[in-house]
Amino acid sequence: IITKPFTSNDFGLDITNGIAMSTERNRDGKPNNAGVMVMNIPKLRETFSDFKAFILEHVSIAEFDSVSPSDQGAYLDFYRLNLDFLSEDFNYKPYWMPDSWQSRVPFIMHFHGAKPHNYILSMMPGVECANSIKRFCESGPRSPYHCHSMHEFSSVVDINRYCKANFKEAKQVAFCEKYLSKMADGETNCLNSVSFTYALLREIVMRECAMIKREIQRTGRMIKRQTRRHGKTMFLLLIGIICFVVALVRRAYTSKLPVAQRCYRGWHVIKIRMLHFLPSFFHISRQKSR
Repeated sequence: IITKPFTSNDFGLDITNGIAMSTERNRDGKPNNAGVMVMNIPKLRETFSDFKAFILEHVSIAEFDSVSPSDQGAYLDFYRLNLDFLSEDFNYKPYWMPDSWQSRVPFIMHFHGAKPHNYILSMMPGVECANSIKRFCESGPRSPYHCHSMHEFSSVVDINRYCKANFKEAKQVAFCEKYLSKMADGETNCLNSVSFTYALLREIVMRECAMIKREIQRTGRMIKRQTRRHGKTMFLLLIGIICFVVALVRRAYTSKLPVAQRCYRGWHVIKIRMLHFLPSFFHISRQKSR
Protein backbone atom coordinates (compact mmCIF):
# COMPACT_ATOMS: atom_id res chain seq x y z
CA ILE A 1 0.00 0.00 0.00
CA ILE A 2 1.41 3.40 -0.99
CA THR A 3 0.83 5.58 2.06
CA LYS A 4 2.26 8.79 0.62
CA PRO A 5 3.53 9.90 -2.82
CA PHE A 6 7.19 9.76 -3.76
CA THR A 7 9.47 10.52 -6.72
CA SER A 8 12.85 9.30 -7.94
CA ASN A 9 14.47 11.98 -5.77
CA ASP A 10 13.39 10.04 -2.67
CA PHE A 11 15.71 7.18 -3.62
CA GLY A 12 18.76 9.40 -3.31
CA LEU A 13 21.77 9.84 -5.58
CA ASP A 14 23.10 6.30 -5.14
CA ILE A 15 20.32 4.64 -7.07
CA THR A 16 21.13 1.03 -7.88
CA ASN A 17 22.98 -0.07 -11.01
CA GLY A 18 21.25 -3.47 -10.74
CA ILE A 19 18.54 -4.16 -8.16
CA ALA A 20 17.80 -2.85 -4.67
CA MET A 21 15.88 -4.66 -1.94
CA SER A 22 15.01 -3.87 1.64
CA THR A 23 15.39 -5.98 4.75
CA GLU A 24 13.47 -9.09 5.69
CA ARG A 25 11.41 -9.75 8.82
CA ASN A 26 14.29 -9.36 11.29
CA ARG A 27 15.38 -5.87 10.16
CA ASP A 28 19.05 -6.83 9.93
CA GLY A 29 19.85 -4.09 7.42
CA LYS A 30 20.61 -6.55 4.61
CA PRO A 31 18.93 -6.46 1.16
CA ASN A 32 17.01 -9.73 1.04
CA ASN A 33 13.27 -9.13 0.53
CA ALA A 34 11.93 -8.97 -3.02
CA GLY A 35 8.44 -7.84 -2.00
CA VAL A 36 9.37 -4.33 -3.15
CA MET A 37 12.33 -3.85 -5.52
CA VAL A 38 13.95 -1.02 -7.42
CA MET A 39 15.19 -2.36 -10.77
CA ASN A 40 17.65 -0.80 -13.16
CA ILE A 41 15.77 -1.76 -16.31
CA PRO A 42 18.65 -1.21 -18.81
CA LYS A 43 20.87 -3.49 -16.68
CA LEU A 44 18.16 -6.16 -16.40
CA ARG A 45 17.54 -6.09 -20.16
CA GLU A 46 21.25 -6.46 -20.77
CA THR A 47 21.50 -9.51 -18.50
CA PHE A 48 18.10 -11.03 -19.27
CA SER A 49 19.36 -13.96 -21.37
CA ASP A 50 22.02 -14.91 -18.82
CA PHE A 51 19.52 -14.59 -15.98
CA LYS A 52 17.03 -16.85 -17.74
CA ALA A 53 19.74 -19.46 -18.39
CA PHE A 54 20.75 -19.24 -14.73
CA ILE A 55 17.17 -19.97 -13.65
CA LEU A 56 16.89 -22.96 -16.01
CA GLU A 57 20.04 -24.42 -14.48
CA HIS A 58 18.26 -24.54 -11.12
CA VAL A 59 14.99 -26.09 -12.25
CA SER A 60 15.73 -29.58 -10.92
CA ILE A 61 17.44 -28.33 -7.75
CA ALA A 62 15.99 -25.00 -6.64
CA GLU A 63 18.87 -24.10 -4.34
CA PHE A 64 20.83 -20.86 -4.47
CA ASP A 65 23.80 -19.44 -2.62
CA SER A 66 21.31 -17.11 -0.98
CA VAL A 67 19.19 -18.51 1.86
CA SER A 68 16.07 -17.11 0.20
CA PRO A 69 13.97 -19.43 -1.97
CA SER A 70 12.33 -19.18 -5.38
CA ASP A 71 12.48 -15.93 -7.40
CA GLN A 72 13.89 -14.00 -4.45
CA GLY A 73 16.79 -16.42 -4.15
CA ALA A 74 17.44 -16.26 -7.90
CA TYR A 75 17.63 -12.45 -7.90
CA LEU A 76 19.86 -12.31 -4.83
CA ASP A 77 22.23 -14.96 -6.15
CA PHE A 78 22.52 -13.80 -9.76
CA TYR A 79 22.72 -10.05 -9.04
CA ARG A 80 24.75 -10.28 -5.85
CA LEU A 81 27.46 -8.03 -7.35
CA ASN A 82 24.87 -5.43 -8.38
CA LEU A 83 22.75 -5.51 -5.24
CA ASP A 84 22.00 -2.46 -3.10
CA PHE A 85 19.99 -1.80 0.03
CA LEU A 86 16.58 -0.14 -0.33
CA SER A 87 15.37 2.06 2.50
CA GLU A 88 12.85 0.48 4.88
CA ASP A 89 10.49 3.34 4.04
CA PHE A 90 9.79 1.63 0.73
CA ASN A 91 9.13 -1.82 2.23
CA TYR A 92 7.74 -1.31 5.72
CA LYS A 93 6.10 -4.28 7.47
CA PRO A 94 2.90 -3.93 9.56
CA TYR A 95 4.33 -6.10 12.35
CA TRP A 96 7.43 -3.96 12.97
CA MET A 97 7.52 -1.97 16.19
CA PRO A 98 8.27 1.71 15.46
CA ASP A 99 8.97 4.53 17.90
CA SER A 100 5.89 6.38 16.76
CA TRP A 101 3.79 6.54 13.61
CA GLN A 102 3.78 10.33 13.60
CA SER A 103 7.59 10.59 13.50
CA ARG A 104 7.99 8.28 10.52
CA VAL A 105 5.46 7.66 7.76
CA PRO A 106 6.79 5.12 5.24
CA PHE A 107 6.16 5.41 1.53
CA ILE A 108 5.05 1.80 1.06
CA MET A 109 3.47 -0.59 3.56
CA HIS A 110 4.10 -4.21 2.60
CA PHE A 111 1.78 -6.90 4.00
CA HIS A 112 4.63 -9.38 4.24
CA GLY A 113 3.59 -12.93 5.17
CA ALA A 114 0.07 -12.46 6.54
CA LYS A 115 -2.37 -10.51 4.38
CA PRO A 116 -5.29 -8.38 5.65
CA HIS A 117 -7.77 -11.27 5.47
CA ASN A 118 -5.36 -13.46 7.48
CA TYR A 119 -5.26 -10.87 10.26
CA ILE A 120 -9.06 -10.58 10.20
CA LEU A 121 -9.45 -14.37 10.31
CA SER A 122 -7.13 -14.60 13.32
CA MET A 123 -9.39 -12.15 15.22
CA MET A 124 -12.39 -14.46 14.93
CA PRO A 125 -13.15 -16.71 17.93
CA GLY A 126 -11.70 -20.19 17.67
CA VAL A 127 -9.77 -19.54 14.43
CA GLU A 128 -5.99 -19.48 13.98
CA CYS A 129 -3.69 -18.60 11.11
CA ALA A 130 -1.83 -21.30 9.23
CA ASN A 131 1.47 -22.35 10.81
CA SER A 132 3.49 -20.74 8.00
CA ILE A 133 2.18 -17.25 8.86
CA LYS A 134 1.15 -17.74 12.50
CA ARG A 135 4.08 -15.68 13.83
CA PHE A 136 2.98 -12.72 11.69
CA CYS A 137 -0.64 -12.95 12.89
CA GLU A 138 0.53 -12.99 16.51
CA SER A 139 3.07 -10.16 16.31
CA GLY A 140 1.18 -7.89 13.87
CA PRO A 141 -1.69 -6.62 16.08
CA ARG A 142 0.81 -5.61 18.78
CA SER A 143 2.38 -3.02 16.47
CA PRO A 144 0.88 0.47 16.05
CA TYR A 145 1.66 0.22 12.35
CA HIS A 146 -0.67 -2.74 12.02
CA CYS A 147 -3.78 -0.71 12.75
CA HIS A 148 -2.69 2.17 10.52
CA SER A 149 -1.84 -0.17 7.65
CA MET A 150 -5.27 -1.84 7.99
CA HIS A 151 -6.82 1.64 7.92
CA GLU A 152 -4.93 2.51 4.73
CA PHE A 153 -5.93 -0.80 3.15
CA SER A 154 -9.62 -0.51 4.04
CA SER A 155 -9.70 3.04 2.64
CA VAL A 156 -8.83 1.92 -0.88
CA VAL A 157 -10.16 -1.63 -1.20
CA ASP A 158 -13.63 -2.70 -2.37
CA ILE A 159 -14.65 -4.06 1.03
CA ASN A 160 -17.62 -6.12 -0.11
CA ARG A 161 -15.77 -7.85 -2.96
CA TYR A 162 -12.63 -8.42 -0.90
CA CYS A 163 -14.50 -10.04 2.01
CA LYS A 164 -16.62 -12.26 -0.23
CA ALA A 165 -13.53 -13.34 -2.18
CA ASN A 166 -11.60 -14.41 0.93
CA PHE A 167 -14.31 -15.78 3.23
CA LYS A 168 -16.94 -18.43 2.55
CA GLU A 169 -19.13 -18.38 5.65
CA ALA A 170 -21.71 -15.61 5.96
CA LYS A 171 -20.65 -14.86 9.55
CA GLN A 172 -17.04 -14.37 8.51
CA VAL A 173 -18.03 -12.13 5.59
CA ALA A 174 -20.15 -10.00 7.91
CA PHE A 175 -17.33 -9.71 10.45
CA CYS A 176 -14.83 -8.77 7.70
CA GLU A 177 -17.12 -6.12 6.23
CA LYS A 178 -17.88 -4.57 9.60
CA TYR A 179 -14.23 -4.54 10.67
CA LEU A 180 -12.91 -2.98 7.46
CA SER A 181 -15.79 -0.49 7.32
CA LYS A 182 -15.02 0.74 10.81
CA MET A 183 -11.29 0.88 10.01
CA ALA A 184 -12.04 2.95 6.91
CA ASP A 185 -14.05 5.53 8.91
CA GLY A 186 -10.99 7.24 10.32
CA GLU A 187 -7.67 6.86 12.08
CA THR A 188 -9.26 7.57 15.47
CA ASN A 189 -9.93 3.84 15.72
CA CYS A 190 -6.18 3.29 15.88
CA LEU A 191 -5.82 5.25 19.08
CA ASN A 192 -7.09 2.19 20.89
CA SER A 193 -7.09 -0.59 18.32
CA VAL A 194 -7.09 -3.34 20.94
CA SER A 195 -10.25 -2.03 22.61
CA PHE A 196 -11.85 -1.52 19.21
CA THR A 197 -11.10 -5.10 18.15
CA TYR A 198 -12.33 -6.59 21.42
CA ALA A 199 -15.49 -4.51 21.31
CA LEU A 200 -16.22 -5.88 17.85
CA LEU A 201 -15.46 -9.42 18.99
CA ARG A 202 -17.66 -8.97 22.05
CA GLU A 203 -20.55 -7.94 19.82
CA ILE A 204 -20.11 -11.06 17.67
CA VAL A 205 -19.77 -13.35 20.70
CA MET A 206 -22.84 -11.86 22.40
CA ARG A 207 -24.85 -12.45 19.23
CA GLU A 208 -23.67 -16.07 19.12
CA CYS A 209 -24.45 -16.53 22.81
CA ALA A 210 -27.96 -15.23 22.26
CA MET A 211 -28.49 -17.76 19.46
CA ILE A 212 -27.16 -20.58 21.64
CA LYS A 213 -29.41 -19.47 24.50
CA ARG A 214 -32.45 -19.59 22.24
CA GLU A 215 -31.49 -23.08 21.07
CA ILE A 216 -31.05 -24.28 24.67
CA GLN A 217 -34.41 -22.82 25.66
CA ARG A 218 -36.09 -24.45 22.65
CA THR A 219 -34.48 -27.81 23.47
CA GLY A 220 -35.49 -27.47 27.12
CA ARG A 221 -39.11 -26.84 26.18
CA MET A 222 -39.08 -29.86 23.91
CA ILE A 223 -37.63 -32.05 26.68
CA LYS A 224 -40.31 -30.83 29.09
CA ARG A 225 -43.04 -31.72 26.62
CA GLN A 226 -41.57 -35.17 26.06
CA THR A 227 -41.15 -35.68 29.81
CA ARG A 228 -44.79 -34.82 30.49
CA ARG A 229 -45.90 -37.17 27.75
CA HIS A 230 -43.59 -40.08 28.54
CA GLY A 231 -42.39 -39.18 32.04
CA LYS A 232 -43.24 -42.51 33.71
CA THR A 233 -41.74 -44.58 30.91
CA MET A 234 -38.50 -42.57 30.87
CA PHE A 235 -38.19 -42.79 34.66
CA LEU A 236 -38.59 -46.57 34.68
CA LEU A 237 -36.13 -46.89 31.80
CA LEU A 238 -33.55 -44.80 33.67
CA ILE A 239 -33.97 -46.90 36.84
CA GLY A 240 -33.60 -50.06 34.79
CA ILE A 241 -30.36 -48.85 33.19
CA ILE A 242 -28.91 -47.89 36.58
CA CYS A 243 -29.80 -51.27 38.09
CA PHE A 244 -28.31 -53.07 35.11
CA VAL A 245 -25.01 -51.18 35.34
CA VAL A 246 -24.76 -51.63 39.13
CA ALA A 247 -25.39 -55.37 38.86
CA LEU A 248 -22.91 -55.67 36.03
CA VAL A 249 -20.16 -53.86 37.96
CA ARG A 250 -20.89 -55.89 41.10
CA ARG A 251 -20.60 -59.21 39.27
CA ALA A 252 -17.38 -58.03 37.59
CA TYR A 253 -15.94 -57.12 41.01
CA THR A 254 -16.89 -60.39 42.71
CA SER A 255 -15.71 -62.53 39.80
CA LYS A 256 -12.90 -64.92 40.59
CA LEU A 257 -11.23 -64.31 37.27
CA PRO A 258 -7.85 -62.52 37.77
CA VAL A 259 -8.46 -60.15 34.86
CA ALA A 260 -11.75 -58.98 36.28
CA GLN A 261 -10.22 -58.55 39.74
CA ARG A 262 -7.37 -56.40 38.40
CA CYS A 263 -9.35 -54.28 35.96
CA TYR A 264 -12.92 -54.17 37.23
CA ARG A 265 -12.91 -50.38 37.33
CA GLY A 266 -12.22 -49.98 33.64
CA TRP A 267 -15.20 -49.51 31.41
CA HIS A 268 -13.52 -51.62 28.76
CA VAL A 269 -13.66 -54.59 31.15
CA ILE A 270 -17.40 -54.12 31.57
CA LYS A 271 -17.78 -54.28 27.81
CA ILE A 272 -15.52 -57.33 27.57
CA ARG A 273 -17.40 -59.18 30.34
CA MET A 274 -20.85 -58.09 29.22
CA LEU A 275 -21.52 -61.14 27.08
CA HIS A 276 -20.38 -63.37 29.93
CA PHE A 277 -22.62 -61.83 32.62
CA LEU A 278 -25.64 -60.84 30.58
CA PRO A 279 -27.24 -64.33 30.26
CA SER A 280 -26.81 -65.18 33.97
CA PHE A 281 -28.11 -61.73 34.99
CA PHE A 282 -31.35 -62.19 33.12
CA HIS A 283 -31.59 -65.79 34.39
CA ILE A 284 -31.46 -64.53 37.97
CA SER A 285 -33.99 -61.82 37.20
CA ARG A 286 -36.44 -64.36 35.74
CA GLN A 287 -36.11 -66.58 38.84
CA LYS A 288 -36.86 -63.65 41.16
CA SER A 289 -39.86 -62.64 39.12
CA ARG A 290 -41.29 -66.15 39.39
